[in-house]
Amino acid sequence: MSEKNFTFNFNAPVGQNIANVERMEVYMDKDGNLQVMNAEQVSTQSETTPQQVEQRTPTSIPEEDCFKYIHYYIEDEKERMRVHKAICHIVKLPKMQQVIDALKELMDTKRIMRTIKQEAMLAELRRLGLPDGSTTGFSDNNFFSAYKHIVG
Repeated sequence: MSEKNFTFNFNAPVGQNIANVERMEVYMDKDGNLQVMNAEQVSTQSETTPQQVEQRTPTSIPEEDCFKYIHYYIEDEKERMRVHKAICHIVKLPKMQQVIDALKELMDTKRIMRTIKQEAMLAELRRLGLPDGSTTGFSDNNFFSAYKHIVG
């Protein structure tokens, strides 16, 4: 019997994807029915809904790891987590002025508190990953001179 090549389209049920399929061997038996040889390797994975994704991600972070100066108006844990993640993103910005501008915007929208103690704010930002050192432009003096203008 000659070997015939053909394209096999696998239709998964609605809302499911085919995962981990590298090669599928499909043959026709003597009655003309399709036989899948490595069917045990074909697995379907259900599509996750946003609610399921939200349930899998942690909705709260330990209080000692959270940014200390989140505004006290924010009581929702999900919103506090968003602000904390925003701060973690801000401290990775490449320039000190961008960090200061982003902090000012969060202060203006009452997401974080305005702290007069510059040293405390700098220590908290350093704890979350703000670079250290005068060669990178993130020295203490650069931070203090820029921060005093947004606190007033």
